[in-house]
Amino acid sequence: QGCAARALDLANGKIAGVHTEKGYIRTSAVLCAAGAWSSRFLRPLGISFPQASIRQTALRSTPTINIGEAVSTPYCTITRRLDGSYTLAISGKANLEITPQAIRYSREFMPQFLRRLKNVRLGIGQSFVSGPDSLQALLTSNDRIFEKNRVLDPPPLKWLVGQVVESVRKTFPQLGDIEIDSAWGGFVDCTPDAVPVVSQVDGVKGLVLAAGCSGHGFGLGPGLGYLAAELVVNDMPCVDPTPFRLSRLVDGSKLDIAAI
Repeated sequence: QGCAARALDLANGKIAGVHTEKGYIRTSAVLCAAGAWSSRFLRPLGISFPQASIRQTALRSTPTINIGEAVSTPYCTITRRLDGSYTLAISGKANLEITPQAIRYSREFMPQFLRRLKNVRLGIGQSFVSGPDSLQALLTSNDRIFEKNRVLDPPPLKWLVGQVVESVRKTFPQLGDIEIDSAWGGFVDCTPDAVPVVSQVDGVKGLVLAAGCSGHGFGLGPGLGYLAAELVVNDMPCVDPTPFRLSRLVDGSKLDIAAI
């Protein structure tokens, strides 16, 4: 915790260790679960992981009446908290910031982007010059970049905050006077087919990748973590890991875009 990994050390195509800001850790196995940073972290090894960061926003209401614990509609989603408030959002509604990495993988992501076009806004923001999708991340191999961008914490999108509140009030008349306590933003790391990658990495023995949850990580996290742990220690997987393999994104396999 609080220690940036800088690079992986290989010997004869196998994991030998990890270089960190606090020294070298010798190991024969590594789980890369670096979220939006995963693609950039693996790139110096010659590993291609098509990944895009989508900027989304969620809100928290003040405590209010209970109309359901978790309700999802095409217009908004609400999830009740222990204190009687709700987490509010619109699934799939987001900002697609044009970045060097997004341009690099535009061909792989084009089918998904076209499908989501009515739900996203295009723009250029701070992520073009800093962070995992930035020009610096794409063009340099500086392994200190992870220490300069420890936390990705973008502000909430003002236009989306207003849309969420309006949609909740229209969809649930009982919440017509709902008040907002706070709002926050974040980057969701996506794959071209919106299916996570939980996979041993071809060509690097001992390396497992778990990333690209595409907005479903909170719900899928326990299962993905269990599968990733099995792959790390070479146990028999609890489920068939084939649909989650990294190679499907780079070998020309036909991709079916999952629910977003």
